[in-house]
Amino acid sequence: MPIYEYVCPACGKTREVIQKHGAPAPDCPHCGDEPMTKLLSAHRVGASKGACGEPMVGACGGCGVDRPPCG
Repeated sequence: MPIYEYVCPACGKTREVIQKHGAPAPDCPHCGDEPMTKLLSAHRVGASKGACGEPMVGACGGCGVDRPPCG
C-alpha cells in the first residue's frame, strides 16, 4: 500500500499514513479537527546501472568506480 503525507489545515501538523489508494483523508490525531489535506510528495526513482553494476552518473564513464568505463 502507498504512503501518503497529510497536513492539518487547522494546526499545521503533518503525518504519514499507509492506506489504500482512494481512501478518505484521516482526521487530525493532534487536534481532532477536520480531515487532513493530502500533500504532494516526490516519489523515489531507482538509478540505472551500467555494465560494471554501479549506478550510472551522467555518462557511464564517469561513475567514479576504479574500473574501466562501462561499455
